[in-house]
Amino acid sequence: MKESSLITRSSFSTRSTFSTRSTFSMFSMFSSVIKLLTVSVCMLALFSCSKSVEQKLEDLEKEQLAFEKKIDGIKDTAIRNQAKQFGSMLFWFKKIDIENQKPPTDTSYEENPFVILGDYPTMSGLTNNFLNGILIENNGDMSTKNELKVHYPFTFPFEPKITWNTVQFNNNSNLPVKSEYLEGDQQIQVVKSEYNNDNNVSVYYPEKETLRTIEPTFLSGTIEATIPKAVLQFKFTNNETGDTKEQNGIKVKLVSIKDHMVTVDVTTAGPTDPSVDPDKIDLIKVMATDKTNKFLDHSGSSTGPEDLMDFFQDILEKIMDHPEDVKKLEKEMEKMQKEHEEKNKNQTHYRAFFRGSVEDVVVYIFDYSKATKLKKALKLPAYSFSNSSDGRPIANIATTTTVYDRSLDDLLKQKAELTQGELSKEIKIEQKPYSKPNKAGQYEEKAQFSFEYPKLLSTLFMDDFRRYESLTNVSFYEDKGGSKLINIPKDSIDYNNGEGYIENPWVEFQVNRVEYNPAKFPVKPKLARGVIKVMLADIKKTSYAVNKLPAGIKVSGNKLIIDGNLVNTNNSNFYVKDKTGKYLKQITTLTNTKGDGFDVDRTVVTYYYGVPHTIERLEQSDLRTVDHSFEIVLTEEVKQARD
Repeated sequence: MKESSLITRSSFSTRSTFSTRSTFSMFSMFSSVIKLLTVSVCMLALFSCSKSVEQKLEDLEKEQLAFEKKIDGIKDTAIRNQAKQFGSMLFWFKKIDIENQKPPTDTSYEENPFVILGDYPTMSGLTNNFLNGILIENNGDMSTKNELKVHYPFTFPFEPKITWNTVQFNNNSNLPVKSEYLEGDQQIQVVKSEYNNDNNVSVYYPEKETLRTIEPTFLSGTIEATIPKAVLQFKFTNNETGDTKEQNGIKVKLVSIKDHMVTVDVTTAGPTDPSVDPDKIDLIKVMATDKTNKFLDHSGSSTGPEDLMDFFQDILEKIMDHPEDVKKLEKEMEKMQKEHEEKNKNQTHYRAFFRGSVEDVVVYIFDYSKATKLKKALKLPAYSFSNSSDGRPIANIATTTTVYDRSLDDLLKQKAELTQGELSKEIKIEQKPYSKPNKAGQYEEKAQFSFEYPKLLSTLFMDDFRRYESLTNVSFYEDKGGSKLINIPKDSIDYNNGEGYIENPWVEFQVNRVEYNPAKFPVKPKLARGVIKVMLADIKKTSYAVNKLPAGIKVSGNKLIIDGNLVNTNNSNFYVKDKTGKYLKQITTLTNTKGDGFDVDRTVVTYYYGVPHTIERLEQSDLRTVDHSFEIVLTEEVKQARD
């Protein structure tokens, strides 16, 4: 097995050093706990309680109640409060550790922010492309407010901090960006958005029509980030458990993969750059894929020695026996920290938890042995991303960045369409059982089964509203073998999405599902059979060089311009590659219209991060309707819970 490769190297020459994150710290305050154990708490609703984990949590709760009862008996207020605070922190850590062990009920995925490293050969190249690709959208759709929305070319993996200072307007005035909106102010106000930490800026206009013509033209501020010397990538397959791989003096060992849990040990070559705070900057990131090769959503992580929880338990028992010794025990914890740091100067024991079953692992190590402190002034023009109907010329949205859309590689490799013979195998059926009201005020929820079409190229053009036309027939049976037909009145089935109105039907077809009310049936239905009409499409794929484009399609700079009078854009999707053969990422698509009535010129303009070299067109052509026969064993009804 080949060793993992160094993804990027930097030409930065800042003198510095590198080490792993500190795993322990003082316990006297809750804020310092994060330095002891780095934990991302998982959302409990996404996890199920296996019996063993549930029992552990119940036992822990009983243990904590006994602890609190014992501590409440301490007469000395200062010691009582200190012991309760110290013990509560330890119980909190133990609880999170147990909760992280819960297997996920559903699999969920996330984008890998470090995939972008493969598109740029150096850290400087990555940084420059990110900086040159930041765009400001001036969204002026609201009469009293403009939103200056920040668009990033990609997720920068080193946690940049952007501070906006001023906005320049088309009358050459400048206003500072304030942190809060002031009610009653009759002047234009520029306020930083606090929503979702998105770094957007709002421009508020008072009720003065004369001020509404003053439009923002530039947004100015600064960006700061700490850039590592390099990012090292260590890839492990699921059969490499126990293996150690090394690059640049850094060793990574895959200790274990246990369903959704991954444990690794990292040994580094030396200390970090003095300018880097390892408690504020991630030095290790573990990513994992499942059998689909997609990256799993990260649900939690922890750092610390493998026997950390055992040590917590030992300390808790000592507090229970001798709560008056809490100060002594805190010093014991501090001593343990120092001993651990001395013994494992350059080692980190790291665990990561995921929302899905792990197949393979990728460990990213950020080499901060030489860090570069980025601080740059920004003055960015504000562009309109709005459609135009006033005949204005096509605007430019300039960028010197090249960004690729890697998702299109897999998307456009998909099969174009199914054949009629493949429908029975590829169309899946999902069920929702009948829910009977359990008390006054609850609604009766019908049972239903829905048809799930696979993701293909045809689904880029056809949603469920067009995919399924109607039911041809449907029958229900009182046995799972389908031999005992249930007689249903003919006028109680709506076959066609309500087109032939039937009042209170027993069975009705809705878009992509069949809804039925088993409470109206003489016996409970256990099997359904039927035929549904499904729409299939032919998908045509054509590729053009930019110097051989057909009429109605042209390229100008980073713009793909489609003349809607010559090209049917309703049944076509366009994708753009640069000269490397990689798909470019879109910035936005705008529609310009000119004229009215039947004499309208319609132009569709798509802007890209990069210069188009090849244009690919996917076109939906011939449509046909086919019959799809289905059979499904029905689920039992459920009762709604009482409040």
